[in-house]
Amino acid sequence: MKISLITTCLCIIIQLSTSVVCTAQTNDSDNSKFPVLTGKYLGQKPPGIIAEKFAEGIIPNEQIKALGVSFTPEADELYFSSWRKNPRAVIMYMKIDNGKWTAPEIMEFSRDYMCWDLNLSPDGKKMVFSSKMPLEGTEETKDGNIWMIEKDGNGNWGKPQYLSSIVNTSEDEVHPTIAENGNIYFFAGYDGGIGSADIYCTEFVDGEYAKPVNVGKGANSRDSELDPFIAPDESYMIFHSRKPGGYGENDLYITFRNEAGKWSDAVNMGENVNSEFTDYCGRVTSDGKYLIFSRKVEGKTLFFWVSAEVIEHLRINREQ
Repeated sequence: MKISLITTCLCIIIQLSTSVVCTAQTNDSDNSKFPVLTGKYLGQKPPGIIAEKFAEGIIPNEQIKALGVSFTPEADELYFSSWRKNPRAVIMYMKIDNGKWTAPEIMEFSRDYMCWDLNLSPDGKKMVFSSKMPLEGTEETKDGNIWMIEKDGNGNWGKPQYLSSIVNTSEDEVHPTIAENGNIYFFAGYDGGIGSADIYCTEFVDGEYAKPVNVGKGANSRDSELDPFIAPDESYMIFHSRKPGGYGENDLYITFRNEAGKWSDAVNMGENVNSEFTDYCGRVTSDGKYLIFSRKVEGKTLFFWVSAEVIEHLRINREQ
């Protein structure tokens, strides 16, 4: 293995670790101190075509470090990774209950083992995530694997399922993202790749996941391509990279898929999205309206969001 993918994936977050950690409580957060929030997207004012802060002081906050927001299609539930001491990473959620957003709580299945880098399916009924969760009868794994959990007919989450031994290996498979057709994209540092960390796709065929395939040049390069987000129809993909010539230490990039299924050369998402700081871990909301991502500013991580119109502008510019 060329690099430790867990290290690569977590290095930015580890740099953020100070004395502030998320302290486990019965309900994980003090509901009595949590602000009253109503409406979609935590009641935040929608952004324009220049990135703005999202939910500052709500998530992340002084108790909870947060990364990778994923909303349901109705924008009445949200899920994110939170970084702490033991286990090092958990998945947390918030939802609208009686017209108000609840305080963040830990998803029960992620309490005992590292779980992080989640993404919801476009319909909000499945979640894919990375974890060191053990298979039955084994110990916690040293590498990150892809797991999936689904909602039942009543909207309750079931039991996490190990994706497949065809997909998961002794290497790290991290930051999965799932399209409408079930295809899953993730990044890994397999030998023989184009760069030190590349994006791969495992296709969902006849109810089974196929052997992952490198998505090829255009999306991938000699640099590392990390934390992909796939469009529901697989028409574009967003990721972050430290490619030379960017605006900051990490920038968000986008690649578009043509009719032949090939990925265009990735382009920087521009100054309306990226900054002189570290911009990473981007996700487009299920309604296609907003891009939400993380930005590390002077040792502090914040969420930012911007109108997804920037994606269409980049698509048009590429075609001209």
